[in-house]
Amino acid sequence: MKKLSFILLSILLFTACIKQDPPVEGLYLGTFAGRCIVNDDTIKITRTVYIQIISSSDKELALYHSENGDSGLESVVQLDGKNINGIIKTGTSRGGYDETNSFYLITHKDIDIIGRWEKLEGEYVITGGFESIFHYYHTGDSINADFPVNGWFTIKPRKE
Repeated sequence: MKKLSFILLSILLFTACIKQDPPVEGLYLGTFAGRCIVNDDTIKITRTVYIQIISSSDKELALYHSENGDSGLESVVQLDGKNINGIIKTGTSRGGYDETNSFYLITHKDIDIIGRWEKLEGEYVITGGFESIFHYYHTGDSINADFPVNGWFTIKPRKE
């Protein structure tokens, strides 16, 4: 009897460790931190984003993502236990002149998430590959290659 109780308790604990409730509908503030290596230099990347989760289930999250507070684009990411994958649609570009008076353009393309997520107290942490946070550095004579980023993304409820 004790052995059966121990086995059942072990199964319940194992199941509880695997299954976590995803973020519920609402407003969130996200902080992305990552790095990529470009020509033997490590570039650190930090971005703050606004997220509105519009539907939530054990299988997927539907959300709006924005870097400047506007409505953004609707995206859907898939959840499977602690695994997460999908594409967050985004698009921003910025251009100007640097200290050498060369024109540059930086474009952030869609964010392709392949990783794991975990709820830590009131925050949700996603770690893994953000394979399409591409940064194009354009100067008058060249466009450097696109650079995938590895890092972590933390989202927490936003208080209005």
